[in-house]
Amino acid sequence: GPGAFFAARPDALVFAHGLWGLGLPAGSPCNNDFKGSVLLNISQGVPVFKWATNFLINSHSRITNKDITADYECQLRVAHALGIPVLDVMSFVGSPKKHVVDYHFDRYISNLILADIVHDMCPSCSP
Repeated sequence: GPGAFFAARPDALVFAHGLWGLGLPAGSPCNNDFKGSVLLNISQGVPVFKWATNFLINSHSRITNKDITADYECQLRVAHALGIPVLDVMSFVGSPKKHVVDYHFDRYISNLILADIVHDMCPSCSP
């Protein structure tokens, strides 16, 4: 049944699929459809659930910002179609020049994201 994925339901869950599977040949289909259907099932009964997006990076040996943008747009389409809330990390990061080293964001962005998640869990707890 719904929520059977967990022995005890978590109060919050953020799923980030990261850069895995990106950098596929041009014209490859959106590979977030399956992830979305699995996440829809996992999210059942979880009070705060978000699917985190990727964000633009400065460098990677194989993956480009074009790959990331295609994944981002695909993910937003799938999440919207399935009604899955999104943690839009790309919006938090903005341009990668200031807060991204290679393909990891810095502590400043981490703090912004954590504050957003805490606000969703407890709106009266946040400033």
